[in-house]
Amino acid sequence: MLELFAQFSGPPADPPCGFLTTLLPILGVALLVIVTYAIIRHGPRIAWSVFCVLTCILLASLWVRSYFVLDSWEAPSANFDSGVGQCTFSFLNNVADQWRYVAVDVGNWSNLPSLFAFSLDTHDSVTLDFPHWFLVALLAAFSAIPWVRWRFSLRTLLIATTLVAVVLGLIVWSIR
Repeated sequence: MLELFAQFSGPPADPPCGFLTTLLPILGVALLVIVTYAIIRHGPRIAWSVFCVLTCILLASLWVRSYFVLDSWEAPSANFDSGVGQCTFSFLNNVADQWRYVAVDVGNWSNLPSLFAFSLDTHDSVTLDFPHWFLVALLAAFSAIPWVRWRFSLRTLLIATTLVAVVLGLIVWSIR
């Protein structure tokens, strides 16, 4: 993602940044109020689904924004970048002494990354790159988890245990 920031060294994106910095705390408080109301009124299953769906909507809006503005949130031990449809998490690289937010206008994005561009780099720090749609799809799937009925018989449990044992055995066999 650092290559993207070097490539798009345009002017700072003042209007979207100001809008984002004023909107995010309001959305966070609204999310907290809605989830608390859902827990009190309807129970934890509804609250979990509401939380996941609202977070999914916020991530989808970040996904759309990533094609216009490259965002970077830096902390003392972690870094999150969002730009041109990709997310990057970096851990333990000590990029900043304090919390910092940087936004740069994308301008002309002629070289787009692939839709299925996943990568993991562990050279200096742990860096994980993945597309925005992956987070949106993951949260959409998590919102349905409380509604799945987890009833199964003893036969299903034995089959699942056997499959796990076979997979673990194959892993150990492939290592040796």
